[in-house]
Amino acid sequence: IAPIKATRLNLQYNVFPVSLAAPQRARQPGFERLLDHPARYLCDLSGQYPVESFRQAKVFLAEAARGIAVQDVRHLELTAMADALLASLPIEADAEPVDAGVLWEAQAGVVDVLHNARQRQVCGVLLDDAWYRLRHLRQRVDTCQQLFALCARHAVLHPHHASALLVQQLVVPRSIRGQENPLHAAMARLHEPGRRAINQSTATVQRAVVWRHMLSAQDALVASLKQSATEQMLADHLSLEGFDYVAAMYELSRTLATLALLPSNVDPLAPGGDMVDAVTGVGLWDQAVSLGQKFLNQIASDVTSPLHLMLWPECDLQTACAPYVVPITDDENNGDGRFRATELARFETRPAPDPIAQVTLDATTLANLLAGDSLQNFFLINNGKATTAALVAIFENLQSASDGAANAVDKASQALASAKGTANSAHANVRSANDRLAQMQERLGTNAHKINVNRQGRGVQQLRSMMPEHFGAAFLIRRNQVTPQHYVFGLEDLPGRESLPKTRYGQYLRADGTPFGDIAPPPPSSTRLPTGDNLVLVIPRGHKTAQVVGDMNRTLKKAREAAGAVGDAERGHIRAKSGLSEA
Repeated sequence: IAPIKATRLNLQYNVFPVSLAAPQRARQPGFERLLDHPARYLCDLSGQYPVESFRQAKVFLAEAARGIAVQDVRHLELTAMADALLASLPIEADAEPVDAGVLWEAQAGVVDVLHNARQRQVCGVLLDDAWYRLRHLRQRVDTCQQLFALCARHAVLHPHHASALLVQQLVVPRSIRGQENPLHAAMARLHEPGRRAINQSTATVQRAVVWRHMLSAQDALVASLKQSATEQMLADHLSLEGFDYVAAMYELSRTLATLALLPSNVDPLAPGGDMVDAVTGVGLWDQAVSLGQKFLNQIASDVTSPLHLMLWPECDLQTACAPYVVPITDDENNGDGRFRATELARFETRPAPDPIAQVTLDATTLANLLAGDSLQNFFLINNGKATTAALVAIFENLQSASDGAANAVDKASQALASAKGTANSAHANVRSANDRLAQMQERLGTNAHKINVNRQGRGVQQLRSMMPEHFGAAFLIRRNQVTPQHYVFGLEDLPGRESLPKTRYGQYLRADGTPFGDIAPPPPSSTRLPTGDNLVLVIPRGHKTAQVVGDMNRTLKKAREAAGAVGDAERGHIRAKSGLSEA
């Protein structure tokens, strides 16, 4: 017992005898990030771990193709599964053939890298690499997203995929949205071969494994971000200067963006937010609010949080409702990682740096993305290969993540309030139906258009401070104060909705859809957006950014109209052919 206690105390203080460590090979961080179990690879001196992982992935896919859940998937490598699944699919027309098995070839056998240290009877120091941990977990989530797409491609190859997916969504679940599903009774008449066929045609077994892996990776990512050591590490990285700071901010924004995702968001075959195994009846479904969304909403709402101060500038509504004022002095770098807009703004129009000249891994990765046009957007198209694309990506990642998390939290709160209201109304049936309908419409109208003005204003301030040349003139203004000199983002030059026939149910209508006789039109809905008292983002109409955005929107509108005209012509041609055949 004494040696065990000594070992535990040593590990508690991050010091341990090297003799305790298992024999292992030299570290390969790039390859390790592709693995779900990198420690098993490091402790395999024979070099056969990649080969065995690829073999196990093929065995799993073969068993899952039978439509029966595989019990032991503890040691499954998802990247190997993705490569094996990709190799089994037909090559797409515009894709280049890839040898997926190259990555999983046997590696050379090695001797224990700690062999000499063991002979010296020295101790080691255990250091947690939080940045490595974040990179690894984000890579696992990215692999899950890739696998969902591959599983969908695999499923659509089955001849009965469409009908099987419909049955899985509407018949297999015992309950839908908390209500008992009456169609589920039909499953009692479906024998196991039919149930297995449903799983086979929807890749349910494969997707269930990916679903669970994604949730566990996101939960581990949240747990890591909550640690004080991780916050200090992020502060160190965000205290770098120049392009290294831009790259560190971009990497962190990508990591946080993965927390806002739910498995159903990236699973093309789970439109309802759930998935049920037709054989076992075991289901997976989205939480109302995931741990990642709660964490994102917390740091976005808490202006005193260290992570909040690293990601967003200080801003109030009054500041966001006026044009941006460029600071006279640069933001100081105090080593705490606080958001430094002036340092980021230096790269607004700079060309993308040479990837070879970069020192940090983050900077090298971002420089390669810029060089390969992987961050393509309309500013990059108009300005050439500039670092502008990275700044736009930082804003988009953080804004979409915070908005998605806040919307999920608000939706869950509204659902809870609605449930409480429904429970209370059960004891108040004396009210008339019109009174209940009016109250419901009023509640929907109150909740439907609520936005967090402070959050949106903070995002506007972040965008303006990072890119003052492009967005410094933009500001928030009330809708009823907009003049012809203002260009309104998101409301101008956008494709309009196709006109739909205005069918009013419960009335007599003519053949053309107009009301028969002098029938008054229905009253306006009480849930309609009130006019005037709404904030919109505007910029002077003559500003170059307004011209770029307007040109882009008009181009998209013309393309959409052209596509619609082609569709109308094709439908007219089909009708003409049908008429000729009938004649």
